[in-house]
This record gives sequence, C-alpha cells and structure tokens, in this order.
Amino acid sequence: MYTIHAVVLNWNNADDTLKCVRSLRRARHVPDEIIVVDNGSTDSSESVLRTELGRECHIIQTGENLGYAGGMRVGAEYCLQHHSDLIWFMNNDTEALGETLDALLASVERNGLQCMYSPKILHSGDQESVYFSGRYLDVATGELTLDPPPHSMEYGAIESDLVSDVIQGASFIVPVQIIRELGFMDENYFLYFEEYDYSLRLARHGIKCICALSAVVLHRREGAQGSDQLLLDRIRTYYRIRNRILFWRRCCTPDQAKRFIRRHTLEQFRLLTRARTVNDSTAGMRLLALWHGLIGRSGRVYNPQ
Repeated sequence: MYTIHAVVLNWNNADDTLKCVRSLRRARHVPDEIIVVDNGSTDSSESVLRTELGRECHIIQTGENLGYAGGMRVGAEYCLQHHSDLIWFMNNDTEALGETLDALLASVERNGLQCMYSPKILHSGDQESVYFSGRYLDVATGELTLDPPPHSMEYGAIESDLVSDVIQGASFIVPVQIIRELGFMDENYFLYFEEYDYSLRLARHGIKCICALSAVVLHRREGAQGSDQLLLDRIRTYYRIRNRILFWRRCCTPDQAKRFIRRHTLEQFRLLTRARTVNDSTAGMRLLALWHGLIGRSGRVYNPQ
C-alpha cells in the first residue's frame, strides 16, 4: 500500500480551498496527509484556513506568491521529507468524488511508478462537459487538444488507462521517486504550461502520462487564482500568451517552434486589431505578453498582487 499525501494550493480563495479539502476528507480513501499551501495570499485566507483546517491539515505559508509550480514545489518538499510514496497535487478549484482516489491508486497499481497520473476532469457546472480526458500536442498548430491523433490511441494496463501526452495541473499524481530522480516543474513559467513542459520533459526519460478515466474530479475553473475577475483576466491573458511561446521553444523542434510562434503572433495581432473596436481591457497586456514571449522573458513579470 502506498503512502499518499495531497497538496492543495491556495491564493486569495479560502472558500474554494475549504471545498476542495472537505471533498478529499469525505472520500472513501482519504490521503494519509493533506497539505495546504497558502501561496502568499493578500486577503484573510491564511487565518481562515488555519481556523477551519488547522487540526485536519498541515498548512504552509510561502510568504509570497511563488506561482503555480513554486507553490506546489513547497508542498512537494514537505512530502519528500515525510516519507510519501505518491503526491497528489490539487488546485483548490477542484473537488474529488468518493471513489476518485481509489480509482487513481488502482491505476498506479496497474501501471507502476514510472508514470504520472491525472483523473478525468469534468466541469462542475456541466458534468457532460469534459475539461480533461488526456491531451495531445497537435503538430500542425502546436495546441494541446483533447482529440488524440488519428489511429494512435495508446493504453496502459487496461483501456480505461489512457496514455496522454501530458498530465493536467488541476489534479495529478506524481510518484516521489520521479521527483527525486528527475526534478520538478519549471518555476520560470509562473502560471500555465509548466505541467505540460514537465510532462514532455519527463517523456524523454521514459515517463508516461496516464489519464485514469475511471477516476473523476470536478473542476470549477481557476479558483486558485483568486476572485477579482478583471485582475484574473489580465493575469490569464499575459501568462497564456507569453508561456505558449516559451513552451514551444523548450518542448518542440526548432522548425515547429518557428511555425507555431509565427501563427500565434499573427493571431494576437488580429485580436489586437479587433480590440480597437471593442472594450477589451486586456489589449495592452496581450501586446506586452507577446513581446516578452518573443524576447524570452520568463518568471513572474506581471505580479498578481
């Protein structure tokens, strides 16, 4: 039996974090320990979480917003020091179902410790809508799509264990020995694409990504980034545009990267032209993100605070 720790990341959204943690604790199989990482929240999140969860979870304060990979790395370091075999990383905008962890652990038993694992992820407001059931790099566009390439479906031990190009950062399990031997996600992305980069980097070492289709997690859409909608729109715009370029340069062939970046750049200029005629508060951020991606600027540039 594996020892499994769950790491839940919070930033300025204690309500979602409480829902996520309580879903883990209601499950038939409860993680051996739940670690909540408060990623430098600027609201009352930490005090709320310590009051509500202090006896149930280990709570860590990072002291500043370290981004997605940085915050999860703090939780991973704790797990590495406390004899964990598996680490289940959860965004706070997700909820596990009663059988989720059982199904994930069954997939680990079938496929072993040289894989990373994500559940099938559904939108909580519309459970007919799939957020993740495997993603695949489209070599024509550079986008990560839910649709696998034709005639190339690959399975793990059984057909409900679908081999994906990447895991999904909203919810995934990594065996501790992989982190010890091959490291963790690249913090230079700060937000978005770091789990995709990690997946493709580990694939070069023979590590597969399994989507356990019998395990289901519900996703409420990006609660880990807080609740100020205008701020979130600017954050998302910047890091999604910039980090696509960083991702392609790091994970694709030079010819592919050039082609994908050219297409991406033209698309952003088309959107910028359209923004002149509509009320688009993200237009300036879009241009800044594109420029930073093209010159290779990485890390935390646009500060969520």
